[in-house]
Amino acid sequence: MTPLRDRVPRLSPELRERLELDRLRRRPAAPDERHPLRQQVQAYPSLLDQVLGSALEPDYVAAARRRDERAREAATGAPADDAATGGGAERRTPGRARLASVLVLAVFAVLVATAVRETAADAPTDALVRETLVREAGERRTELAELQSLVAETRRDNAELSSELRQARALRSEAVGDLRALAAAAGFQAVSGEGLRWTVRNEPDELGGDLVAANELAYLVNGLWEAGAEAIAVNGQRLTARSAITQSGRGINVNGSPLTAPFVVSVVGDPRTLESLFAETRSGYLWLLTVDTLGFPVTVERDDELLLPAAREGLLATCGSCDPEEQVAPGGQTDD
Repeated sequence: MTPLRDRVPRLSPELRERLELDRLRRRPAAPDERHPLRQQVQAYPSLLDQVLGSALEPDYVAAARRRDERAREAATGAPADDAATGGGAERRTPGRARLASVLVLAVFAVLVATAVRETAADAPTDALVRETLVREAGERRTELAELQSLVAETRRDNAELSSELRQARALRSEAVGDLRALAAAAGFQAVSGEGLRWTVRNEPDELGGDLVAANELAYLVNGLWEAGAEAIAVNGQRLTARSAITQSGRGINVNGSPLTAPFVVSVVGDPRTLESLFAETRSGYLWLLTVDTLGFPVTVERDDELLLPAAREGLLATCGSCDPEEQVAPGGQTDD
């Protein structure tokens, strides 16, 4: 066995000189040498301590120890004391590592084999589950296609119904307009608009009778209907298809109600055409001829805001009680 001091590396002259200087510096200082700077320098470890402390590295010491053990075994023929040298633990360390590796590999192999066996055992179940999922997915696709077709059909039906609803609304609006027009023409609804106002005054003749008779007033009314009048009222009495202008003794009745002069005939219609077309009708011609012959006063005025009331209720029953031979309906003629 090589002594430890022989294995210490030899120092160079320069290093030896530095060590000597360091030794001198570490000797006890005289009282006059206890300077703060010297004390601070002496507080640091000396170079010799550092060199001796790190001269032998742990790996170098371990290698030297293994060489000594091999030399001792060769000389004695028996293994060195493991407890004393610690070499047995170092020799047993690789064996333990190999054993641990083998155990880890064995455990891993067991886990792999278990996983493979479980996978093989679950393969039929997985196939059944997959087949079920595929079948359910197909059924859901079929249901989705049916629902989409139903939605498309419902949209078409909604479009058709919407079109029919628009047509029904248009027909209803047209029907309402026609109803209002018919109600206005029939006299069962109030009417307003521009038109003409005819005022006929009554004067007694030589025999003391009234000049204006029911049939003469009917000429005026029938001529206005033929000229295109939309609505006519005499002294506030709305004329309808069931109205009658009758002679009752020396008086005139309209819708069964007696009227007195002057007779105001209000007409809703185009004032530009009513007066001109009135003279071209047969009834209008008879009216103008009667006025010229008898000479009773007549005035015609244009009004932009005429308002004719609706016919009173029970007009049909009232007219039904009238003498048919004495009735004069709008658009008809009197029975002389």
